[in-house]
Amino acid sequence: MQVIKTLAFKFRPAKDLLLLDQTLLPKKKAFIPIENPKHITRAIKALKVRGANLIGVTAGFSLAQYAFKNPKAKNLKSLAKQLSLARPTAVHLSQAVQKVMKQKSPSAKLNQAIALYEEDKKACESMAKKARPLIKTGDGILTYCNTGCLATAGIGTALGAIKQAFQDKKQIHVFVCETRPLNQGSRLTFWELNQEKIPCSLICDNMTAHLMSQKKIQKVFVGADRISKNGDTANKIGTYNLAVISHHFKIPFYVVAPSNTIDSQSQTGQKIPIEQRAGKEISSYWAKHKTNIINPSFDVTPRHLITKIITEKGYYIDRI
Repeated sequence: MQVIKTLAFKFRPAKDLLLLDQTLLPKKKAFIPIENPKHITRAIKALKVRGANLIGVTAGFSLAQYAFKNPKAKNLKSLAKQLSLARPTAVHLSQAVQKVMKQKSPSAKLNQAIALYEEDKKACESMAKKARPLIKTGDGILTYCNTGCLATAGIGTALGAIKQAFQDKKQIHVFVCETRPLNQGSRLTFWELNQEKIPCSLICDNMTAHLMSQKKIQKVFVGADRISKNGDTANKIGTYNLAVISHHFKIPFYVVAPSNTIDSQSQTGQKIPIEQRAGKEISSYWAKHKTNIINPSFDVTPRHLITKIITEKGYYIDRI
């Protein structure tokens, strides 16, 4: 079967899985081998591979690969359970693990993993097309964290929509928030945009209100890790801040995410689990001392602050 290659990983069915170590970007581009589900679990927790869609896809490949190479392994179920809990907020991870593990044979598991990849790739293309009318020539577009090729199996979710607008020859300018504390915006999104020569500016997270007051930003596009049944949306910590500021300035706030991001089991955003990460990500100095550091990785934006949620199937939430 043909090798599957994206910007973020390389997969040869039943042979090997290589992940681009995103913690090294943009200084170094290096791939790391994943030999079993324990490796992918560690890589996901360490953010060597990240992005709600991508961790689901690569987790599926890792499980299928392990099952194919070790058809008599008795620990696959326990490994799968540990893997599904690696990052609790992103619903794609547990979904992918469940779908692959439901398949009985190693070949069926492999086919399911490949199907997850194809599904995500097509969804990205469809979302970009659905979002096309929302972006106009002359727009200054603010985006947050990373939602492009480094976070999905395709062109991206929110960043995919922005790339589509640029490919449509629309004259746009992208403002990229650095995305503290791990700077996925400055390290990853800004790098992706520069790779494709899309006009962009890097800004600190606390500069958005200032730029909006100067009318430099006309749209906000973000992704999502989980969407509750009522439309409340969990995304990278700081997204809620942007939604509140956008609402104040009456700037459209768009969420772009595949339909499988919608969690029918979570009635509201209050039911979405929020991942808490190590305090040392914020301050290595204070982490060495006995002091309190709070480091939630995600926050929840209430649906009333969201203008539209765009999925590959159309608009899930449309606030007039």
